[in-house]
Amino acid sequence: MTYRIEIVPLGSLHEHEQVIPERLARVTEIITREQCVDIPVVVDEKTRVILDGHHRYNTLMRLGAKKVPVLLIDYFDESLITVVARPESGLPGITKQEVIDMGLSDKVFKPKTTRHTLKFTVERINVPLSELM
Repeated sequence: MTYRIEIVPLGSLHEHEQVIPERLARVTEIITREQCVDIPVVVDEKTRVILDGHHRYNTLMRLGAKKVPVLLIDYFDESLITVVARPESGLPGITKQEVIDMGLSDKVFKPKTTRHTLKFTVERINVPLSELM
């Protein structure tokens, strides 16, 4: 398996999905209270499209962070990650290429359109918020 954790500029990432305001408020409250980010945002290493962690990413944007901890993976490696369309999305299915294309466009899917499943456990990182500002 090939993946790595790095801290990258916040502006280098691309979203493919909207966030849910109530969940964003909860994540913002947790990160503000804990003063750290404990799980990296999962990102395609080639395109920098966010695969998982839109709420953490948006929280850091709200707080004025300049950097974000990410787990960079080869999105097209089936041994690392899979994607399906959630039933509530109304889509019959979704491909990884459609996720990438949306992330690189000026549009985004509705919240919770996709469900990504990692085939490994993401390690906790506990990066202090102060290191991301």
